[in-house]
Amino acid sequence: MTLAAALIGSWRLVDFVTHDARGHLARPFGVHPHGRLVYTPGGLMSVQIACAARPTLRTSGFDDAVPEDERTAFRSYLAYSGRYHLDGDSVLHEVDLSLDPDWVGQQLSRTAALAGDQLILRTPSSFAINGDQEPAELTWRREAA
Repeated sequence: MTLAAALIGSWRLVDFVTHDARGHLARPFGVHPHGRLVYTPGGLMSVQIACAARPTLRTSGFDDAVPEDERTAFRSYLAYSGRYHLDGDSVLHEVDLSLDPDWVGQQLSRTAALAGDQLILRTPSSFAINGDQEPAELTWRREAA
C-alpha cells in the first residue's frame, strides 16, 4: 500500500514528544495527550490536539474569561486544517484555518513513517510549539472505522 492510500482515514494521538538542542525529551501536551488527525481521499486534513488534563475556565465561558485562563486554554490546545499533499516521505499540510492565526497560509512539513497501525509524523527542527523551536514526534494509531 502506498503512503498516500495508507494515510486516508482517522487517527488517534498516542504520544507527542519534543527534543531540545541537548536531546532532552519533553511532552508539551502531557503524558496522555488527546488528539485526532483526519486525512480525506480528496486531499483535506484536520488535526486537533489537547492536553489530557486540560483545566476548565474559572468563569462561565470565554466572554468573561480572565487572561490567565485564556492563555492556558490557548496553550493547551492545537488545531488546524487545510489541504495536504505528499512529497516523497513527507506530508505537507497547507494551513487555511488554525487556532494560531500565524499558521494560516503556512506549509507545515511532516516526515511520515508507518509501522503497523501507527503513523509517526516528525516535524523539522524549526517547528515552534509554545514559543520554543524544537523537533517534535507525534505517534498516531489508526481509528477503527
